[in-house]
Amino acid sequence: AEFSGFDTCSERLMSAAEFVARPSSKPDPVIPGLVNGQDRVVVVAGEGSGKTMHAFQWAIAAAAGVHPYAWTEIPPIRTMIIDLENPEYLVSEKIIRLLRVAEQQPHYDPARVQVFSRPRGVFLDRPGDRYKLAGKIRQANPQLIVAGPVYKMFRDRGERADHGVVTEFWDMIRERHGCALMLEHHAPLGIGGKRLWRPAGSALWTQWPEFGIGLSPGGKNDPPGSLIVGKFRGHRQEGRVWPDTLIRHRRHFGWPWEARYPTGTLTDD
Repeated sequence: AEFSGFDTCSERLMSAAEFVARPSSKPDPVIPGLVNGQDRVVVVAGEGSGKTMHAFQWAIAAAAGVHPYAWTEIPPIRTMIIDLENPEYLVSEKIIRLLRVAEQQPHYDPARVQVFSRPRGVFLDRPGDRYKLAGKIRQANPQLIVAGPVYKMFRDRGERADHGVVTEFWDMIRERHGCALMLEHHAPLGIGGKRLWRPAGSALWTQWPEFGIGLSPGGKNDPPGSLIVGKFRGHRQEGRVWPDTLIRHRRHFGWPWEARYPTGTLTDD
């Protein structure tokens, strides 16, 4: 079965004053200062860089009432992890490490994080796969979904439409549930050894999200394993506070990623 008939009052004609007066016209913050409900974030990074742990830290920290970058207290939210690549034992290992940190927080509740693991991926051009994944999301009722990688969500036939079925599905999900999305994507391999930190495949991915984040390897003066937080497209709304560097902690306690912010931001000590 396919989905149709979305319940959106914005599809009717309204005056400008009526449109902006609707309570739903300003979604609630999901991670204050970073993302609101219905925001779309696409994160691009290289293989083995730690982007999966980065996504999981978003989900588990936010569910425990902790800002995933600033480590400050925020209202806890319901989150969902959708992993379509890693073997289940590796997903478990990453989650266990994060839960050990989360359970030390005063607002920790393990039920706020729901996990769906399917290493063989889902093909969102197949009605059965769309229906199954939509059902799992409906059951979890999350305020934030972290999912990926994108290449495991479709059968790549070299056409823009292959990517379009993915963005169409996630637009339906955010519209239906009002949740924020963070999708993991890979960067293209590049030419002549130079890698471009933008989404592989269709240019659709540079047009679609509110926030397009590229995580590239840190410089020679950064700690080993650090990632530079760049952007592969201009933010659709300015004023959100993003770090400029992520520092990777190899130790087995504490959050694995620590953020360093540009001098002068509100979170700068």
